[in-house]
Amino acid sequence: MRINETVADWIFSERYVSQGTSIEFGNMVIQDASGNGNELMMAVAGSPITESLSFIENGGLAFANARKTGYYLTTVADAPINLEEFAAGFTIEAEFKLGPDINDWMGILTRLGNNSVEQEPLSLLAISNVGEIQWASTPSNRPELWTNWSNALGAIRAWAKSEDYTHVAVVNDGRQTRMFVNGVESIRNPLADSICGIAGEANRGWNVGANEWDFEPISLFLGEIKRIRVMNRALAPSEFFKTEFAYRVDYGTNDDLELFAPGTYTFAIIPDPQYVVQSKPEILEKQLEFIANHYEPYNIAISVNVGDSTQSSAPVEWESANRAFQILDRANAPYVVTRGNHDLNGTGYLDTFGAPRFAGKSYFKGASPSGLSSYSIIRAGSYQYMFLAVDSVGDKESNANERYWAQTVLDTNQQIPTVIVSHDILTISDDGVISEGGQGAKVWNELVKDYSQVFMMIGGHISGAGLNVKRNTAGKDVLRVLSNYQSDIAGGNGWTSFFEFDERNNEIRLKTFSPYVASLADEQRSYLDVKFLAGPGDQYEIAFHFAERFDFTAS
Repeated sequence: MRINETVADWIFSERYVSQGTSIEFGNMVIQDASGNGNELMMAVAGSPITESLSFIENGGLAFANARKTGYYLTTVADAPINLEEFAAGFTIEAEFKLGPDINDWMGILTRLGNNSVEQEPLSLLAISNVGEIQWASTPSNRPELWTNWSNALGAIRAWAKSEDYTHVAVVNDGRQTRMFVNGVESIRNPLADSICGIAGEANRGWNVGANEWDFEPISLFLGEIKRIRVMNRALAPSEFFKTEFAYRVDYGTNDDLELFAPGTYTFAIIPDPQYVVQSKPEILEKQLEFIANHYEPYNIAISVNVGDSTQSSAPVEWESANRAFQILDRANAPYVVTRGNHDLNGTGYLDTFGAPRFAGKSYFKGASPSGLSSYSIIRAGSYQYMFLAVDSVGDKESNANERYWAQTVLDTNQQIPTVIVSHDILTISDDGVISEGGQGAKVWNELVKDYSQVFMMIGGHISGAGLNVKRNTAGKDVLRVLSNYQSDIAGGNGWTSFFEFDERNNEIRLKTFSPYVASLADEQRSYLDVKFLAGPGDQYEIAFHFAERFDFTAS
């Protein structure tokens, strides 16, 4: 008989090692703390050394495995969980810790058997090659895999600094599956309904610490696992075995900071929205509603989408992106969109954000022959500004054609301060230094260094944010700005970069603000939700002498 709806509860402590078994003798058995008989026995891949498996003093089992060589655990042949179908729903929780190195796609928990449609294990809780948590599962009522993702654990600022164990919970209510990491729901969950149960295969069980394919372990776990619990119903977050998360959130604030000072005007950057468009489009809608509502009273002169308007170019994602940007259309608020590498499949980009969308908008001045690049001119403060969106994610020949077209635009607009917007032109080092990346060197050499009117480059694609200032051949500064929060919590959590231009004080100020977080009631916010970011790439001030920088008489 089950205890409290628990199917299995594996606590990786020496206390639960069956008498007469041990790591040393290679026959260790971990008892099921629920009392349901789902014992785990030690299994081996290759010819590892015994020390590749050991207990941690404060509880937990350390796996020092190579990718295909080491130890893992597997359910005993008569374990009841091997037959469980979870028709009413389930909750799978795991508490683990990663070290500085990981094995690619290493398994935490695997339900053995092959998905015949997609050639994957039936179900797998794993760590991807970039440190994301993946739950890929074949439901009992549908043949295809459905996948939940976290963002890379090291990209979430509070978690990256912590040495605590990570807690993940995968929760299915008989209809949908959701993933929670450290108590916070991931947005990268499948939107489909009717995902029910977990498919099983006769005479196959479960592995802990190994991803298996075709009856062979293909990626063993490297790190520590403290506990795994499996329930036969959906749990609320308050029922998880770990509910307290003492992470330091020192990268931002929910205080109400001044965003728009009197007498200034603002350019807004919308970082890569791919994950929110795919999984939670209301976040992007809140960003754009804020801009639409403040466009006139607070002089938000133009908004810039730096690319990756979708994650997979699926029609439903293009529909979501289109619906969101219609908010700006209805407000007559100017905006610019460029193409990202996730926007390449099919004709979705041109169908959604091609020149016909902007026809009749006074600021839109034209597009390249392909329609993939465009330029717009707006009036803000004392100046006209040109925003030149240059495609950088096509093939070598098409990118060259787009840059050639952009040169013709620059040649005929030499007296207009210009911002170049392109998806893949900047990168960021581990210590936060911005430099040219992707097509950045080509853009700099062909479109920036000899064109004094270009005073700013804006890019996305690479996760991170920051500023680098570089001198052009005329000795004038060019601001190179990276803005991309897609890898952070909730696919960027609605954080939007607002560049405030203050001509009176010869200054440009950046604040990164989330209209989405601001729209949430206090009780709806997780401990990670902050309205304003305060990191060195998220908030800064730049001395900028407008009259001097925009004097092109000698150019």
